[in-house]
Amino acid sequence: MKRMNMSKLVLTVVFLCVASYAEALVWSDPLPIGIEGLSGADPVGSTNDSGEAVIAWIGSIGGENVVQSSQYSEGAWGLPFLRSAVGDALSCPAVAINQAGDVILVWQKYDGANYSIQWSLYASAIWSTPQTLISSQYPIESIGVELNDNGDALLIWTAAPLGDKYILQSSTFSGGAWATVQDVSLTDCNAYKAKLALNDGGDSVVVWECNDGSSLTIEAARSVALGAWSSPETISESSIDSFLPQVSIMNNGEALAIWESTDEYNLVQVSSLVSDTWSTPETISTAGVNAENPDLSLNNNGNAIVVWGQYNGVNQEIMSARKLQGGWQNPVVISQPGFDCRAQKVVLNDSEEAICTWRTQVFSNYYNYITQSVGFSSEVWETPLSTGEYTDLQKPNILLNSMGVVWGFCNCEGYVVVVGAHF
Repeated sequence: MKRMNMSKLVLTVVFLCVASYAEALVWSDPLPIGIEGLSGADPVGSTNDSGEAVIAWIGSIGGENVVQSSQYSEGAWGLPFLRSAVGDALSCPAVAINQAGDVILVWQKYDGANYSIQWSLYASAIWSTPQTLISSQYPIESIGVELNDNGDALLIWTAAPLGDKYILQSSTFSGGAWATVQDVSLTDCNAYKAKLALNDGGDSVVVWECNDGSSLTIEAARSVALGAWSSPETISESSIDSFLPQVSIMNNGEALAIWESTDEYNLVQVSSLVSDTWSTPETISTAGVNAENPDLSLNNNGNAIVVWGQYNGVNQEIMSARKLQGGWQNPVVISQPGFDCRAQKVVLNDSEEAICTWRTQVFSNYYNYITQSVGFSSEVWETPLSTGEYTDLQKPNILLNSMGVVWGFCNCEGYVVVVGAHF
């Protein structure tokens, strides 16, 4: 891959194949997808198995924020659209695309007096006019959205409607309209860092940090067919603090949640939802070593990959554990020795291919992204490969569909940059 003159930091990834080694990924040249001269931050993205993708971000025009998005269709990234008005403080974009190519995009707006969640829907090749869903005088956090192949969407956020406790709230979108806002968490604790998962049947699971002032636990609630939420239940151990949850759900309604816990060392723990019951938490990270910032991907075959950062006494390395039908395998190092690696993200598709991306600090103020690949049967990760070098790289992320199409994107020197590859 050619080096971009924007800087010294790149994007990197990891590929897994079920039965045999695959050829190394060949990445396209980096492509800035924003408007030239306009900065972009906080990129988020989504892809489908029809080969389409969307990336959205917060842009800046003359010092004023604006929500922008670009869609990949028919072999090319389209020109970025301005999805919001110019002049308000905007943040926390979230986006999702389904098989039909419909897109839902949400973000937070602050007009100087109130915070609100705004949304826009792309359907039948037309973007709807942005509208306000909810408004509050207090900041809104943990905004997340999912859109399934039936055109149903789930939106979550945390807010303090009474000015004291942050609670988790949600609304569902079906038949072209948003439902009445529901409270998901209780008022016995502050709800933070919420994550959601929605399947094609409309079943969903949400997880969040519950901070009651003396301890941090992970709580979860579930909904069937876009219905009412179950009562929150604690799924982490009550004797240790737990935080940074992630969750994923299969189309059969089974789900997997992970989080970071702190005992003598920081741990990565998991729990499975089967037959409406969460399993006892299980530690999958290496004993006696600090593990941090886990990320999860679960496919509809019931297999999963979890990655996290782990300090080996010299450098921060990336670890991976795989869940197959026989259970969790022992964690392995997937990053290159001698480098500090952070901000890891992983995606696993139903074809048993997976991609992991992270930011690697090679020298002072320099970062690299490293591409890796491995076959599931070999249990050996290939040597990491660099896809380029930039400076001031932020928010690396990755998209992967079941056709093996890969998109990596990040914020590089204030611009949104994307690279592509194919298994």
